[in-house]
Amino acid sequence: AQAAVATLDQAKAAAAAAPAMPVLAAERARVDAAVQAQREPLVARLAELRAAESRAQLLAYGPASAPVAAPPAAIAYAPAPPVSMTAAPEPGPIATRHAHQFIAPDVAEARAYAAYTYVVLAYRDSSVNAALADAFRKTLSNIVRTSTAEAQASAQGNTREYNLFCVPNTRARMRNAAKDSADAPLLDEYDHDHIESLLLRAHSGLLPHQLRKGRIGFGPYLLTTLGTPIAETRAGSPLLFVDLSGIPARYLPDLIDGYKQRFNETPPAGGTTEWKPSLLQAVVIRADNLDHAMQQIKSAAGWEVAKGLGVDPSKQSFVRISP
Repeated sequence: AQAAVATLDQAKAAAAAAPAMPVLAAERARVDAAVQAQREPLVARLAELRAAESRAQLLAYGPASAPVAAPPAAIAYAPAPPVSMTAAPEPGPIATRHAHQFIAPDVAEARAYAAYTYVVLAYRDSSVNAALADAFRKTLSNIVRTSTAEAQASAQGNTREYNLFCVPNTRARMRNAAKDSADAPLLDEYDHDHIESLLLRAHSGLLPHQLRKGRIGFGPYLLTTLGTPIAETRAGSPLLFVDLSGIPARYLPDLIDGYKQRFNETPPAGGTTEWKPSLLQAVVIRADNLDHAMQQIKSAAGWEVAKGLGVDPSKQSFVRISP
């Protein structure tokens, strides 16, 4: 800093010693101003360094005979804003209650619900498969029986607390007006055309691969959008779903209840999130399916063995084969 001050002083002196020519007057003034602008902060910094050196010597060696320069005045800074130690509030649950509404092309989803869950039965001709038809009926009746009718939820005025199950139905207006539709022929009235139309109108990038055009499986599926009906979803909208295909009908109420419990947790961040049953539920269902398959194998084997022995299996109560 001291050498820089000396250099600037020399430059200033050289400018002052230049011949007093009118042409150089403006340039001399510019140089002088520039030198002075650089010199002042350097002089101030040099004074601070000398004062710091004197204080260090005083602390190390005690008072000297020469007076020690006073330290520069402390700079007053504005106090920093207080830092809040309170954590940001956690996002609340998706919904704490559940309602249902029968929808159709002329009966749109009710507005202002926290979430919309669509019941998707992708296989049209369930009459050819008794187990599949039983699973579909169980899904529809369970959802209607264990949730509040939309009209009742809307009348309470707190729809933002509800997830709305949307059930496509060819007689939607009549079913919505009925007091109880859980035992109605809901599978026969299921509107496959309407649910396919809604899936086509949804943002294709959000749909799980099971529900994309040309790859739709059997179902049932539960497909949940947050805050808006499915036709209004956009890229990045959060979507939650569960694939219940192949689940025996007797397990569906527990799995649907487990899916509802997911609504008590925080919403998914974005994109598509698949809900999975608990490990215990998955193990029980897999074991049950394996046992059912083994019973079918035993039954078929027993039939063939019985016929080979000359026994008419149709007249026997059962045919037992050792495992």
